[in-house]
Amino acid sequence: MFDRFIRLARAKKALQEQRFLDALQLANDPLIASDRRAEGIREKASQAVVARIRARLDGGDLATAQAEVRRLRQLDPGEVVEQLDALVTERAAQRRQSDDRQETTRAEFRRLLDAGELDAAEVLIADVDEATREALRPRIAERRARAEELARAAGSHAEPDRVAAAIDEFARAHSIDRGLPERLRADVLARLAHAAERSCRAQPDLPQALAHFRSLVDRLPALRDVAPTPKLAARLATDVHAALRSAQAVAAAAALARAARDADLPFDEPTDRAIAAVIACGADGRPAAAALAQLQDAAAAVGWSRLAKLAGDELRDANVGEDQLTEARQLLERGELESARALFVAFLAEHPMHAGVRKELELVDQGLAELDRGLADARLALRSGELRTACTGAMRLVGSARIASEAQQILAEARGRMALVDQGLDEVRVALHGRAAATPEGVRHCLMRLEELAKVQVDHQELPRVQAAVEAELDALALCEKATAALQRSDIEAVLLALPELVAARPNLLGAERIDARLCQLGDAVVQFGDRALADGYLSRVQRCAGMLQQLEPVRADFATRADEWQQQARARRASVDSLLTKARARLAERDLADAERLVEQALGEWRESADVRAFGLQLQRLRRQSDTLEQVATLAEEKDFLAAQQKLAGMPDVPPMLRTRVYDMKQDLARAQGLEGAFLLRVDEGGEQLVMRGESVMLGNVRQSSADLPVLANLAGRHASIRRSMSFHGGMQDAIVAEDGDVRVGGEQTSRHVLQSGDKVRLGPALGFVYERPTSRSLTSRITLQSGFQVAGTDRILLMKDRGRDGRILIGPGRDTHVTVAGATGEVEVFASNTGQMRVACEQGGTIDGVAFRGEHPIAAGQIIEAAGVSFLLLPWRPSV
Repeated sequence: MFDRFIRLARAKKALQEQRFLDALQLANDPLIASDRRAEGIREKASQAVVARIRARLDGGDLATAQAEVRRLRQLDPGEVVEQLDALVTERAAQRRQSDDRQETTRAEFRRLLDAGELDAAEVLIADVDEATREALRPRIAERRARAEELARAAGSHAEPDRVAAAIDEFARAHSIDRGLPERLRADVLARLAHAAERSCRAQPDLPQALAHFRSLVDRLPALRDVAPTPKLAARLATDVHAALRSAQAVAAAAALARAARDADLPFDEPTDRAIAAVIACGADGRPAAAALAQLQDAAAAVGWSRLAKLAGDELRDANVGEDQLTEARQLLERGELESARALFVAFLAEHPMHAGVRKELELVDQGLAELDRGLADARLALRSGELRTACTGAMRLVGSARIASEAQQILAEARGRMALVDQGLDEVRVALHGRAAATPEGVRHCLMRLEELAKVQVDHQELPRVQAAVEAELDALALCEKATAALQRSDIEAVLLALPELVAARPNLLGAERIDARLCQLGDAVVQFGDRALADGYLSRVQRCAGMLQQLEPVRADFATRADEWQQQARARRASVDSLLTKARARLAERDLADAERLVEQALGEWRESADVRAFGLQLQRLRRQSDTLEQVATLAEEKDFLAAQQKLAGMPDVPPMLRTRVYDMKQDLARAQGLEGAFLLRVDEGGEQLVMRGESVMLGNVRQSSADLPVLANLAGRHASIRRSMSFHGGMQDAIVAEDGDVRVGGEQTSRHVLQSGDKVRLGPALGFVYERPTSRSLTSRITLQSGFQVAGTDRILLMKDRGRDGRILIGPGRDTHVTVAGATGEVEVFASNTGQMRVACEQGGTIDGVAFRGEHPIAAGQIIEAAGVSFLLLPWRPSV
């Protein structure tokens, strides 16, 4: 109830502090959500949030409104919220559309500014919002001011010597603002036109005046229509007409006509046609006859008599040259290159500027050079023994009159040498199939003849293949000799290595008869080796031999049959070995080690290379060695050599499961045989000796009667008193002194039974006394200290160890809160009995046992020296004796 009240109060406080969304969240708490007061808080908070969202929308804070609507939908969904969400979404879409329109307008505004369309840019921004319009207008005004400034500067610089720079300034002004004020534009253009007219008049000659005029009007095309530019163009046209009328050469006239055409001067139609004809005759090279004829007619029509006469003279020369060219080209088609070249050279001597004929002469020279190179290549091919190449090259050159005879000589000599090589090759083929090649020396002689023939013709098609086959046969014969020698030495491995190479070489030989005989001999040796391998159980060797024999099937078919028989026998043996191995594992599982060893030996006889059998055999060998070691341990234990037996056990590696029980039992037997199960001496360097008593009851009495667990040479009864240990539900472990046959006093008071407390002083009889202590609360092992000089086993300190469990551990370390204090120790060491009664040591830092390192905890035996955390100690067997 109180919790509900607290949560309602928190929601109400949030509403009062105008934290409306927090108030909604608090009022939605499941503990108070159904409360009438929580409903009222939610209604007020929701209305307030809706009103705030509408205010934010009206104020243009769209992002905050969107965030609050999303939160409100989570806390208080409803129809009003959905309507509000739709309104926010609509406003967001409108905002995006407005932003897109503004961005488009800005991009178009920048384009218009870059194009100089300032009036269009000003019209464009008339529809944008006031703020954007006021931000963009200064840029328009700035550009207009800059354009007017450049235009006025161009007008002030309109001087003949600076007119080009002034025109460039006006062009820049026009590019910035294409709507310059008309009065300013007209005034500046007029000044520039007058300056251009004076600048053109100042040029030293007509071609430079034309070029200067063209340069100025190209910079500012509007200049052509401004006075006095039209008059200047007309005057320049008149000067060109006069200059062409008195022209002294067609080439010079063509250059002037081209300059006039580029300046776009006003000519009448006949003059324009004449100028075009002059330009056509001024192209690179000698003008064509048709162009010269057209120029002659056009020049005569406009009164350029001198130029018409020049065109007529060149037309007559061109007709004579055309006849020479026609004859030269006919010679060229017939292949008479040298005669054609002479006519081309004569023509160029008279008409050195004819580019077309010069190119044709270059082609003729290139053809002659190609013929010379072809003849040289044919000679070189003949000298280097490439007879086929020499023949081909010479046949291509026989039709050329200049070098036909020499090409025919090369062709005849190449054909003669080729015939000689073909004849020699036929003789070698015959020799290879005759008696002469019955021995390796004969084959080698044939190879030497082939090598000599190859020197005569290096591009023979058949010769390299025959030579390679003979070389392969020589290599195969040499390999056969090595394999035969290895066979005589009984080196069958060398034979197995040689066979694949020999079989692979057979297709490369001209004839395999000489090799097949040796291959049959080698195959018979492989058969003998494979039979021995199968008998000895080397199945992988049998598999290799079978593969060799299968390769020899083309030589002799029975080899493949023997290979199949081997493979079947090998598969049967593998199946038999698998069965024997399964039986051996079953015998081992039944702890019949001898029978498992017998089965493994039988399996190895059938398949010596089996990895599974060998691995299992090694496992059995380890088991046999460990079993023998355990027998030795048993023998040592019977001979009372417990230390040697313990060392044997400790030196054994990881024991397999079938021997672990036996090892465990032996360790227990050794522990009992060494006397650690009842009591033992704990000897600690710098910590003294303590007699440790294990068990739930300890009898104290006179040493002479030999009936006490703790015999003391004192005036006591034989079974004077006992200390009995018990576990109480409320009090935990308790040690009680119980009077048996003697007098017991605790704190001076006689008692028959007393539960001992740490610090109790106990007296037995008239002389013996001891002090009972619990050295540490971390262990249930207690201690008694004999007084008045009495000792047992050479010590007056007896530890009553709580047996079986780590809660009875003996603590050795540097502090007082231990059973044995060692000042130089660097940590604590624990000694305790496991649940099976085995004594163990534990140390977080680790240590050594007889020099062998251990980590954590480890079993210990009597006589072993333990060093850990700066503490060195050992356990010694002890039994009460007279």
